[in-house]
Amino acid sequence: MEFTSTPAKSRLLFAGNAILEGIREKNKKWTWQYFAQRRDDRNAYVDLFQKKQLSPLVGPVSSSQGHSSVNVDDFIGPATL
Repeated sequence: MEFTSTPAKSRLLFAGNAILEGIREKNKKWTWQYFAQRRDDRNAYVDLFQKKQLSPLVGPVSSSQGHSSVNVDDFIGPATL
C-alpha cells in the first residue's frame, strides 16, 4: 500500500485492508482445500508420532511420504493441529 498525501486517507485504507484480511483469513479456514491440508498434516503427525513411540532407540524419525525433513519434534502437539 502506498502512503497517500493525506494521513486520514492512509489510515482509512489501512483499516479497510486490515478488516478485509481478517475476513479473508476466516473464510480460508472454511474451504475444502484447507480441510484437506489439515487432514494431511494430522495424518502425517499421527504416523510420525506412532513411529517415534514404537522405536525410541533408533534415532530421529522422518516421514517417507514425500515431505522434506518432517520430524515429529517439528510439531508442537496434536491440540494445535
